Amino acid sequence: MNASVVRFCATAGALGAALLLSAPAVSAADTSVQADVHCDASNEGVVDITLINDGQSMAVFQVDGAAHSVAAGSAYALTYTGVEDGAFILPITADGADATVRVSVDCEAPQVQVAPGQLESFALPSAGSETTWAAAIAAGLVASGAAALFAARRRYS
Repeated sequence: MNASVVRFCATAGALGAALLLSAPAVSAADTSVQADVHCDASNEGVVDITLINDGQSMAVFQVDGAAHSVAAGSAYALTYTGVEDGAFILPITADGADATVRVSVDCEAPQVQVAPGQLESFALPSAGSETTWAAAIAAGLVASGAAALFAARRRYS
């Protein structure tokens, strides 16, 4: 089994905080299992399991006693909802080799404090691009082009 890649993701507000583990548990040369943990809007854990087969032939995954066949070069996704905080262990085998997933779920909502006297702003932040000058230059070019056409038009008498 390869070493797990650990990413911590803390989100504030209604979604809570979750310990997010991307744990590729490689069980055979061409099969792997990836687990992602996040929290839903009601602060309950959600574990997404992806069974990946990079091989040239079909692979059979046993997930908690249920068999799932994954075609060559494809993946199959499973989602577990309502997972309680704490350790989540899901026994998985890939073509007979152990690929058990062990993740930790932490969906307790952090408390967000707003200092007294400060109002929340719902305006979008600046993305670093200012368009006011570009719009003014464009409007000036259109106006000068219209004036040039008006002055240079042929007059028939």
